[in-house]
Amino acid sequence: MIIKKVIIENFLCYYDEKEFEFADGLNIILGENGEGKTKFYEALEWLLTGNIVNLKSLISAKKLHELDDNSSFDVRVSMQIEQSNSLKQISRSFRVEKIDSQVSTINSSIEGIEENAKGERETVDGERLLKVIFPEKYRKYSMFKGESDLNIFKETASLKNLIETFSFARHYEKYTKTLNELEEFAEKAIEKDNRRSKTQENKYSKLKFSIGNNKRELRDLKTKLSYSTSNKEQSDEGLKNIENNAKNGEGLKVINLKITELESKIRKEESNINENYTKALLDENWILIHFKDVFDELVLFWRGRFFL
Repeated sequence: MIIKKVIIENFLCYYDEKEFEFADGLNIILGENGEGKTKFYEALEWLLTGNIVNLKSLISAKKLHELDDNSSFDVRVSMQIEQSNSLKQISRSFRVEKIDSQVSTINSSIEGIEENAKGERETVDGERLLKVIFPEKYRKYSMFKGESDLNIFKETASLKNLIETFSFARHYEKYTKTLNELEEFAEKAIEKDNRRSKTQENKYSKLKFSIGNNKRELRDLKTKLSYSTSNKEQSDEGLKNIENNAKNGEGLKVINLKITELESKIRKEESNINENYTKALLDENWILIHFKDVFDELVLFWRGRFFL
């Protein structure tokens, strides 16, 4: 069978209908992580095996989010193939509907289309057509995700069965010889892998022990750093207080000098105040120095009264 075209509609990350046409010969699908390569394989796996029971898990999340109440859409995977110079198509699908906010899946089916002897295309039983174009004995050797699922190095019978299944191939004995060589290689590879595993296990144990020591040292260093930081902050505060005290000491000297000057002035003024200004003002007539005429008149007045 030669795959000519694959159509994926509303299946997982494939929103609406996406069509993939294959060229003659080898086809390689490339893409970044998360761009749908694995989902493409899963769509083919579901089409050819139907081994996924939970159909709701296959629905495009974006399409389901856009689904209005009392409406529906189809999830479908189709493959068009060429076999024995005749075109055939097989499709697996189901309908998604939303009624009263409840989502359900209905009408799950597999359908087939093939050309008849006259070249006309007609609908046929899908399960029967699937068995014709994709026999179960071949599925084991074609529907796997990478070489690890086939596991021919650990299950050597798989390669023998593969050769026996396609026993009509030419150079059968060459494949048998290759099989024996592969069996021997597989045994050596397993033995070597076991030795490497033990070596890696020892390295892992040593590395794990070293990591544990490093973690403990790191915790100790963090504790010491915390103490050092605290001591530094206390030292900085002490230095700041010393600087402030030094500045205050300089200021105190200036204040003491000013106090000394003021005390000197006070003593000088007090010495002036202690002089007998009362005697000078009254007995020495300081108070009347500018009033001599008045004083003389007053003296005459009192003298006259005295003699009378």
